[in-house]
Amino acid sequence: SAGHRHEAFKACMYVIDELKQRVPIWKKETTPEGDFWVEGEKHE
Repeated sequence: SAGHRHEAFKACMYVIDELKQRVPIWKKETTPEGDFWVEGEKHE
């Protein structure tokens, strides 16, 4: 186990949160009723 694991996870969470704020994120959902695209929130 890495001695800096907690700091590494915190850094990854920071990068992901910043990415979500700056880049449009979307995803494709697949359900029994069909597939559809879900757009993320828009931040300005």
